[in-house]
Amino acid sequence: MFRVMTMPPRLIFLFYLVAGVTVCAEEPITSVAAVRGLSVEQARRGLPVSVEAVVTFYDKGYNFFVTDEHDGIFVFYPKELLQPKIGDLVRIEGVTEPGDFLPAIAARNIRLLARDQPIPYRKVNAEELLVPSTECQAVELKAIVKGTSTSHHFNHSLLTLDVQVQGWDFKAVFKRDVAANDAQRDIVEKKVRLRGVAASSFNDQRQLTGRLIWVYDMESITPLDDHIEKLAAPILPVDQLLRVDSPPRQRVLVRGFVTHVDAGRGIYMRGEGGSMQVLTAQIPLLEVGDPVEAEGYPIMSAFRPSLAAVRVTRLDLPPEVPHPVTLVPSAARKSREHDELVTLDSEVAQADITSSGLMLLCRSDGVSFQASLASPNHAKEPILPEMKLRLTGICEVMSDHPQAITLNASGFKINLRTGDDIVILQRPSWWTRARMFNALGIVALISLFVIVWAITLNRTVKAQTVQIREHATLHATRQERERIARDLHDTLEQELMGVTLVLDDTAAKLNGESIQVSEQLDLARRLLRRARQESRSTIRDLRNVSIEMLGLSRSMEEMIRPLTEAAGLVFELRTLGQPYRLKGTQEHQIMLMAREAITNASRHSKCTRVDITLEYLEGSVKLVVCDDGIGFDTEQIGPSGDHFGLRGIKERAEKCRGTLAIVSTPRAGTTLTVTMPASLPGSSTPQIARL
Repeated sequence: MFRVMTMPPRLIFLFYLVAGVTVCAEEPITSVAAVRGLSVEQARRGLPVSVEAVVTFYDKGYNFFVTDEHDGIFVFYPKELLQPKIGDLVRIEGVTEPGDFLPAIAARNIRLLARDQPIPYRKVNAEELLVPSTECQAVELKAIVKGTSTSHHFNHSLLTLDVQVQGWDFKAVFKRDVAANDAQRDIVEKKVRLRGVAASSFNDQRQLTGRLIWVYDMESITPLDDHIEKLAAPILPVDQLLRVDSPPRQRVLVRGFVTHVDAGRGIYMRGEGGSMQVLTAQIPLLEVGDPVEAEGYPIMSAFRPSLAAVRVTRLDLPPEVPHPVTLVPSAARKSREHDELVTLDSEVAQADITSSGLMLLCRSDGVSFQASLASPNHAKEPILPEMKLRLTGICEVMSDHPQAITLNASGFKINLRTGDDIVILQRPSWWTRARMFNALGIVALISLFVIVWAITLNRTVKAQTVQIREHATLHATRQERERIARDLHDTLEQELMGVTLVLDDTAAKLNGESIQVSEQLDLARRLLRRARQESRSTIRDLRNVSIEMLGLSRSMEEMIRPLTEAAGLVFELRTLGQPYRLKGTQEHQIMLMAREAITNASRHSKCTRVDITLEYLEGSVKLVVCDDGIGFDTEQIGPSGDHFGLRGIKERAEKCRGTLAIVSTPRAGTTLTVTMPASLPGSSTPQIARL
């Protein structure tokens, strides 16, 4: 609302000192009018300023206004500079500043030229005072003082006069060191000449929202009707003020007992004929129940007149504790309830802590109303919704109708005085509505969790059931294959062995006597050896079920890793693509080719690392074996070469309808790639011949 320095003075001083160095080469502005005429963008450039002006208002560390012969302006200044006085003629050197409403001057040097210079006050009326361009001007106006009050702003106490100029209400604000008692010169409800500086309330869009006048001291206010004969003030009951037969501007005395002390605004008192508010900045040391006499002028306010007091005195009578009047919320409002100390029972619907204090929304007899407790006071314990309270405070009848009569009353408000005005009758049940909703929410979350857990468990059980079924099937298959292998070993293998022994014995007995018979015996013996090899291979395959149990990749790793560890090689197996099952014979051949490739690498390549990649493609499988050995010349592979292992891998790949590709360079390692079409279980692909 007021202009204040929002930065530390030393920082402002250094900032504008640096800014001044950058603009010292420019020609300075020498008139206040020229600074006021700058646009915001121009003023923000920090243009140099050097003006002579008279100080019109000065409050150390707060406000500083000056004027030349024509216009006034606000000055930002550091405390390190000269501290001027009202009427000093000074030279201000600095830079322009955009200000919040009007461009201002940021001083970096202030030099005193002369003292006690006349201030060129501009006489204005209410209409001229409301013109935005009157900002910062030294003005003189005629007004009627309607009341006094004190307030606090940025931890500073301010004394305020409520004045009326041609029917318009304004506020005259004094510097902080003006005591409230100084305002009690007999000026309330008097016409005065007032001199000060026009200041503004404004918004963040640089728009005028209110007008006030900064006044330096009480010498700036001169009463204009002191010649009126002062008559003895009559003592009147509260309900006799401002009646039809009351004389205009009648000075009266009202007596009663204090019901509330409103710091900075006045007191509430109960006297003959009811209660009322007494407005004054001068509040002696009063407490609730003290007998007082207030002298002043009745003023119009909603529902009941107030008193603009020029004097409040404690009477030499014993105190009387005022008892609150029981308020019936559902009844029609009456003027006697306004400003009266009342009490009622209610239930809290909402409780909020704001910057201004405790705000309650309550219900009583089906009527909703507000209750407030100012921030300096505190409730004895936190107020919660659904509490039942007994409230005691000053009743304020409210109306949103232009004609504020009791017929148009829309409600009431209770202004609580202290935390003692709140008495807790019943605390809310632990099972409140909020807790009920929280419990329902928790139950809903738990239910959702249980449902999700049940669905997940069901899926897990199904998956485990499938795995158990597959495991049981594999276990049964394994047992059956082992049984068949045992039977073959115990019957066919033994019988073939016996036939072989018989043939060997027969050949020995013939001793080459018949070449033709010997040839037939040799052929039979070779066929038996071939049959024994096939039977052994069949028995070995029947007993090897690791592929079915672990899959091709893990089975290959378990078979090859011992070989690489024994050879001291670093080994890594990678599987690419989505694995799928192949026919057992094809998977077996892939494992044998991988084992043969590892064996060749460990024996001949002098490598330290071997990497195997098994890649599942759409319709085919690729086996890649790569080592970092010495490599070899691939052109040496042939029928007469000694690369028996590579020839064996090539033959196995060809029998699986696959291809073998070898990339090798001497001293650069070898990469072996086998690509074969995928033979899926249950397909009509012919059985692959076993080597």
